[in-house]
Amino acid sequence: MAIICIVLTSVKVENIAIKGGIFILLGAAAGALVWNMGGQHGHHELHHIFLDEYPKFIGIPLITVLIASMNLFDVKVTDDKAPLGWFLGIICPIIGNFATTWAVVPVCLGLVPVIKKAYPKNWLKILIIVAVFSMNFLALATLLADPPQALWAILESSKGNEVGFFRPLQEFWLYMIFTWALYLVALHRLGVRFGGAKNLTIVRPTSWKKVGVGLALAGCIATGLMHPWMTKGYNIAFFLGGVFLLGSACLLVKRFGFDHDAKHNTFHWSIETTTIFVAFFAVAALAGVGLKQMGLTDMQTIPVIIGKTWGADNAAAFRVAYSQFGEMANQDYIVWFGLFNSVVEGGASPFGNGPQIVFFLVILVGMGLVTVKEILIGWMKLSLIFVPNLIVWALGMALVVKFGAPDWSRTPIQFILGFIGLAVSLSLMDAHPSFQNYYNRNGESSSTKEDEPAE
Repeated sequence: MAIICIVLTSVKVENIAIKGGIFILLGAAAGALVWNMGGQHGHHELHHIFLDEYPKFIGIPLITVLIASMNLFDVKVTDDKAPLGWFLGIICPIIGNFATTWAVVPVCLGLVPVIKKAYPKNWLKILIIVAVFSMNFLALATLLADPPQALWAILESSKGNEVGFFRPLQEFWLYMIFTWALYLVALHRLGVRFGGAKNLTIVRPTSWKKVGVGLALAGCIATGLMHPWMTKGYNIAFFLGGVFLLGSACLLVKRFGFDHDAKHNTFHWSIETTTIFVAFFAVAALAGVGLKQMGLTDMQTIPVIIGKTWGADNAAAFRVAYSQFGEMANQDYIVWFGLFNSVVEGGASPFGNGPQIVFFLVILVGMGLVTVKEILIGWMKLSLIFVPNLIVWALGMALVVKFGAPDWSRTPIQFILGFIGLAVSLSLMDAHPSFQNYYNRNGESSSTKEDEPAE
């Protein structure tokens, strides 16, 4: 019920004071339940989450929101008739991994007019597919990509352990290769043209200076996660908090040229982010205590993590997973049971990730381009085609971790899982009308004149 209230408040309530107040009240209510029902374990969870994890973590989403609200990665298209396939298929996921998934928001927003003109019938489907993969399915390469990885680094550093910047990539590289191939096929079947490699350069930043500032902010997050000094006490909280305040102050300097919308969005999104994570973390504490009392097995916990990711923020879902698997000696549990599911499963629901909530349910709906109903229906129809691929990987690797497998067998097993997941999703694509408009089994165009990309 608390999760439903959080999501509905985020989407439906416009007044930021009311919205923030609701989030605080929900967090307080969930925290009170944990305190009264969780006993000593509940007291420990609340103390650890709100006096240790939250202040160290909150600076990360605040800076990523700052990157998006200031439009630091805003783009322009030098030739609106040239194919966008390579940019959407290659560059967008890279931006999501190295400049955070929030940076994909201004990029997609800048491409909306071009995609809408080129593909008037399929433009929303194309944007959904880009978000599903760039913000979720492929956002696994670095600690910088998404909040679950960042939270993992903070939690591990609090225990004196180090997590390498590319540790997620070392674990998930085969999954990413197969899933990236699936992404490119999906774009092609929706009619997105690719052309030659030179088309990678047709989309450029509107301002290289802003890109430099955005990369500097992303670098600050990386420094906060990786530098040994940052792991001591609340150093990371003071450092990232100072960076956020300094970046926000730049909005007030006229010579930097930030407009009213940038200031408005920064103010509103920052307050919403700060308060919504109070609610999410309190609910995560409640769920963690509940899991302990229910005594669920490791395998039974996976659906709980997936369900929480579908209906709420993925960082909160990962925090629930960490309560269950974080203290295990075998780190494969937290990597494949917790981190994997809390990152990739966000793409299965429009509510599974903060950036896509803001981009689709706040920005596009607010601009009058689509309705909430169109997004919900379109998202479910498209994303569920790729969920079997996620299930194959999640279940397959869970069994490998649970029952053990020799190190030499991991790579062959993942190759098998990759081919199975790819085959299942491609078969579902063959049966889905949206992916038949431009491509049939013989590789011949089957599009109508209405569906063809504009020349």
